[in-house]
Amino acid sequence: MPENHTFDSAIDYLKKVGEISSIKDLTEKTGINRDRINYLRDGKTIRKEEVEALNLAFPVIYWDLFATGKGALLRADNNNLVEEPQNIYGSDAWKKAELLLIKNGKSKLPIEQREELLIERLHEVEQNLLEIHEINNKGMIDTLKDMLRGK
Repeated sequence: MPENHTFDSAIDYLKKVGEISSIKDLTEKTGINRDRINYLRDGKTIRKEEVEALNLAFPVIYWDLFATGKGALLRADNNNLVEEPQNIYGSDAWKKAELLLIKNGKSKLPIEQREELLIERLHEVEQNLLEIHEINNKGMIDTLKDMLRGK
């Protein structure tokens, strides 16, 4: 990737991997209003809270680049992999980005690795659903107890 990245290059990347389809999607996922997005697209100064919102919504992009002027557009391309292990191959951020590529039919991983990643994600979702089910059952039991007690 070239050294001089613009905010638009980040937006283009997010569109390419299917994270967003429009500026409206970007504003909805980050809470940053359209005027501020346009301001940032013009190369203006990004606020700390905007960097934080963007990092939460789209961790695969190194948003600090637009505050510091240093680094690569993608977190995985930066030299700080030792300092930030969540950015390396197999990390949560990498998995999220790769799952989006799989979803959009753009993953370059071999089919076996894609299957492994999808199965792992399926197990995570299954575990989350079991936890939700357990919480709901406990809530239902407590509600039934309260009803029986006349509360």
